[in-house]
Amino acid sequence: MASEVVVSFGWGVVISGAMTFITAFLGLLLTYKKNELDAELARNKDAREAAESIAGRRRIADAIRQEMLGPHRAAVAAERRTANDLQRSLDQARESAENFRLRAEGAERRAVLAETERDALQTALDEALERERVAERGAAGLGVRAGHAERQLREMRGIVRRLRQEGSGESQRTI
Repeated sequence: MASEVVVSFGWGVVISGAMTFITAFLGLLLTYKKNELDAELARNKDAREAAESIAGRRRIADAIRQEMLGPHRAAVAAERRTANDLQRSLDQARESAENFRLRAEGAERRAVLAETERDALQTALDEALERERVAERGAAGLGVRAGHAERQLREMRGIVRRLRQEGSGESQRTI
C-alpha cells in the first residue's frame, strides 16, 4: 500500500511536472507569438505612419503645385479667350469683305446693264432721228401732201421727244 501511494504520488509528480512543463512551454510559445504580433503591429503602425506621412507630403506637394500652376492656368485661359476673340473678329472681317465683294459685283452688273440699255436707247434715238430726216425730206422733196407729212413729222418728233425723255430719265436712274 505504501508502494501504491508512492507510485501514485510519483505519477502525480510526473503528471504535475508534465503539466507544468506543458504550461511553461505553452506560455513561452504564447509569449513568443504575442511578441511576434506586437512586432508586426509596430511594423504596420510604422508603415501606416509612413504611408500617412507620404500621403501628407503628396497633398502638400499637390497644393504647392496647384498654387504655382494657378496663375499659369489663369494666364493660359485668358490667352485662349483672347485668341478666340481675335478669331471671331477675323471671321467677321472676312464675312464683311465677302459681302462687300458681292455688293461690288452686283453694282458692276447693274452698271453693265445700264450701259447696254443706254446703248439700245441711243440706237433707237438715232433711228428715229433718221426717220424724221427722211420724213422731212420726203415731205419737202417728193411733194407728199403737206397735212400727211406734218402729221408724220409730229409723230416722229413725239417719238424722238419720248425717247429723249426716256434716255435722260434712264441715265438719271443709273447714276
